[in-house]
Amino acid sequence: MTSDKTVVEQITAQRGPVYGPFLHNAIVAQNIKAAMRNVPDPDNDRRWEDLPPDVREMLDLIALKISRIVTGDHSYIDNYDDIGGYAKIVADRI
Repeated sequence: MTSDKTVVEQITAQRGPVYGPFLHNAIVAQNIKAAMRNVPDPDNDRRWEDLPPDVREMLDLIALKISRIVTGDHSYIDNYDDIGGYAKIVADRI
């Protein structure tokens, strides 16, 4: 039987070249998410907290996918398909 650590190491080795280093990905994703949560105009009546939960989650997931495109293999088509899929789910509800 394979240990959990070995499985995790195998997954990380397989996905690393596709998604890029986790730390780099996390930095980019967190910066994108921070930008979305901080509206630059204090007079703007739009706030992150006022968005519906599915819209906030969609935007977070898209931020993750964007960071993977930036830090990893930009030609990995699944990232683009996922971005479209997340947006479509919310668009269908709206």
